[in-house]
Amino acid sequence: MLLGISLLYVYTNTFILVDIMAPLQAQWVDNGPIIVLAIIVILIGFAIKAAIFPMHFWLPDAHSNAPTPASAILSGMVIKVYVFSLMKFLHKVIGINIIRTINLHILLPPLAVVGMIMGSVFAIGQKDIKKILAYSTVAQVGYMILGIGFMNDKGLAASTFHIITHFLMKSGLFFCAGAIILQTGKRDVRELQGVGYQMPITMGVFTIGALSMIGIPGVNGFMSKWYLSIAALDVGKPIFVFMILVSSFLNAMYYLPIVITAFLQKAPDRENILVLDELPLNMMIAMVLIGIGCITFGIFPQWVMRFIEQGLTSFF
Repeated sequence: MLLGISLLYVYTNTFILVDIMAPLQAQWVDNGPIIVLAIIVILIGFAIKAAIFPMHFWLPDAHSNAPTPASAILSGMVIKVYVFSLMKFLHKVIGINIIRTINLHILLPPLAVVGMIMGSVFAIGQKDIKKILAYSTVAQVGYMILGIGFMNDKGLAASTFHIITHFLMKSGLFFCAGAIILQTGKRDVRELQGVGYQMPITMGVFTIGALSMIGIPGVNGFMSKWYLSIAALDVGKPIFVFMILVSSFLNAMYYLPIVITAFLQKAPDRENILVLDELPLNMMIAMVLIGIGCITFGIFPQWVMRFIEQGLTSFF
C-alpha cells in the first residue's frame, strides 16, 4: 500500500483524499500504466488487510487463536475498517471514470462471490468452533465487497449495512464460542451434544447469530441480503441474487448442525436438564444485548439505513 500511495503522490502531489481525484484523472492519459500499477498494489494491500479471498490466509489462525474478546474485535470491527477504507479509496480517490476504464466494476462482484462461496466451503470442513467462525468471516467480507462492486448507491448502502450487521452477529457468535470454551473446555463442535441445556442463554444467542448469518427473516442478516439483492437487481444482475441464496445455503450447512447438536442430541456425560449458564454476569449481559441488537435491526432496519443513506450522499 505504501508503494502505491507513493506512486500516486508522484503524480498528484498530495495525500489529501478529496484532492487526489482531479489531478489523477488529468494524469491518466499520459501515465495510465503507472497509475494502474499504483491502484493494483493498493488494492492488494486492502485485500490482505480486509481478508478478501484469496488474500485471507492470515485470518483463520489469527482469529481462532486469539483470546475471545480479541477475536470478536478483530472479526467484528478491525477488518471492517479496511473494507470501508476500500470504499472511500474507490469512490473518493480513483473515481468512477477510472474504475470503469480499467473494468474494476466487472472484476469485483465475481471476486466477491468466490469469497462468499469458498469462505463457507472452508468453514464446512472445520471442526473447531472458532475456526468455523473465522472462515465464516471470509465469506461475509465477500458480501461487503459484492455491494461495493455494484458501484451504485444501493450497493454501497447495503455493504455498509452489512458491516454493521456483521459486527453484531459475529461478535455475538465469538462471545458465545468463548463462553462455551470457558464453561465446557470444548472447541470441537462434534462434542457439543446437549450443551443447549447446559448453557441455554449462550446457545440461544448463538442460535440468533447463526440464523442471522444464514439470513432467516426477522434478524438483521436477512435484511443485509435483502438490500444486497435489491442492489443486484438495480444494476440488472439477478445472477448475484442467486449466488447470495447459494451462499446462504452453505451458511446453513455449518451453522445449523451446531444448533441441532446443542439442543437435539443427548449429552454423553449428563442428562439434558435445563440449567442456567455458569458464567459471569457481565459475559451474559454482553451476549444478550448483542442478540437483542440482531433482532432489533432485523425488524427495524430503517433505523440504521436512514443514517447510512444520508452519510453516503457525499459519495455521489
